[in-house]
Amino acid sequence: LVTKSLLRGEVTFTVPRSRVRECLYAAIDEDERREVHRRIALALDEARQESRELVSHALLAGEVGLAVERAISVSQRLEASFSSENAASLLEEVLPLASDASRRIILGRLVELYECLGQFRKALSHALVKLDVQKDDPASHLKVGELMISAGQFDGVPEVLDRAGELASSMKDSTLMADLAVARAEMHFRRGENDEALAICAEVPGGSEKAALFFANIRGKVLLSRGELERAETIFHENLIDAEEAGIERLRGGALINLGIIALRRSQHDEAASYFHRALVVSRRCRDQRTAAFSCVNMAVLAHMRCDYRQALESYHE
Repeated sequence: LVTKSLLRGEVTFTVPRSRVRECLYAAIDEDERREVHRRIALALDEARQESRELVSHALLAGEVGLAVERAISVSQRLEASFSSENAASLLEEVLPLASDASRRIILGRLVELYECLGQFRKALSHALVKLDVQKDDPASHLKVGELMISAGQFDGVPEVLDRAGELASSMKDSTLMADLAVARAEMHFRRGENDEALAICAEVPGGSEKAALFFANIRGKVLLSRGELERAETIFHENLIDAEEAGIERLRGGALINLGIIALRRSQHDEAASYFHRALVVSRRCRDQRTAAFSCVNMAVLAHMRCDYRQALESYHE
């Protein structure tokens, strides 16, 4: 039933059969089980071995505070190792048990994680919960509006952004006001209202160099949608350089994809492939899985056009 082995100079005992393990575990008194889990969790914590295992033992021991605190730090490590889905899953597990202060932190992290994963509806659901407890926070209203736009849920967006504008104006937050203008321009572009989008971009409110880069990106997208390839190309080239200098990796990825699309429309296949590959590298580096997916799809389309069906399948599966 029990096997003995030597691991790194220490004697360990293992119950190899899962059914036997379950029976033995069930036979242990509940209070004793909790105490064992507590000792394991504390031992792992003292050894600074922060892991999902530590969180699980802490939860089973009823050490909710420890479990929540370590889940937040473990999720950051998981995200850094490109395991955003596992990070989100861990935070979802402890969210119902968190205190109000920790709950706000976890909700913010879940919004960020799901947004990076391109799961905008999930991100939006958590952003709405966070907004419910931060109703006077203009940034929370803006985030809800941005996620509604990304999720294609345009009904109600103007009202959400207007409320964010009222709060930001009362605080005289020029940076946030510029970000709100970007969101409005993006909303109009997504709805095919290009003239309205360009009108907002033309105003270019002061307060944020970052916002100016996003305005330029939107102008480029409008020109690309209208088939004005040369003007769009000029904007995206400038946008690529400016985004790199500003350290906005996601904007770099978007500029590279659009430059690749322009090259593809001109049948410049080698150049297009180079742009899509660079976009994939950049998006993976900043853990922007949505842009990475767009890069892979465009690489697959290009491979298909070249009749390289093996590469097309690999890119689609990737």
